[in-house]
Amino acid sequence: MLPPVNDIDFGNSYLRFSTLRVEHTPRMRLDGVCTFLPASGAPRSYFLSCSCVCERMYVPTGLIHQPIGHFNIVINPGVEFLMFKRHASAARDVRSAHRLGEVMPTHDGKGATMASIDAHPKRFARVSPIRTPGEFREALLGDRTINGRTTFLDADGQTRVVLDYPAATTNVGNREDVWQVDAGPLLFPVFPAGTGRLEVERFDLAYLVYNRFDYAEAAVGGKTPLDPNGADGPATHHFTAVRPVTCRNELFAAD
Repeated sequence: MLPPVNDIDFGNSYLRFSTLRVEHTPRMRLDGVCTFLPASGAPRSYFLSCSCVCERMYVPTGLIHQPIGHFNIVINPGVEFLMFKRHASAARDVRSAHRLGEVMPTHDGKGATMASIDAHPKRFARVSPIRTPGEFREALLGDRTINGRTTFLDADGQTRVVLDYPAATTNVGNREDVWQVDAGPLLFPVFPAGTGRLEVERFDLAYLVYNRFDYAEAAVGGKTPLDPNGADGPATHHFTAVRPVTCRNELFAAD
């Protein structure tokens, strides 16, 4: 059952996974959650890690892979996962989705198997809903932790999509009762249901920006040509697709 509020203490929440080849356990901070709530059936939650640089493990020098890339993982605990590896050139990027226990590709070409994939969210003892510009201002100027939750319908018109995330960048006007949230990168279902072999393949990263409770705009990541007039030329991965989202935005301040 999905909690009625987003009370996740993201700064103290982590994903952990273990691999059999290196036989170690990385821990990465939790940066966002996406939950699918179907009209019937159980909810399915996916958890996004923070980013890290792609690295060689436990060697004295040459720790950082060349060419340099950055890494995120998305997990459905105990079930499946998606690895992102992003480089300056999109031609080197990797999107690799697997069920737990399958062999995943590695930089050295030897492959590795995940032994476990788990999420360990911590929760605040209490959060208060933010319903007015005044409450938003009070929370921001009081340096309280603010979380966001955005809910909208999936493309099937029946499944609800619930995004939970930290509202890392928040803004208020100094003379007017205006406010704005700029959250991300967070987990966003970019691709329609049925994309790929596993549901986790639906995701990419996005920024979410809004200043009202019924609308947001998502800047969605994807392959982006360096020359807008040369679609077949060099490309990178960037947040260039803007999607309007009719939704319900909720905000919560930790007490």
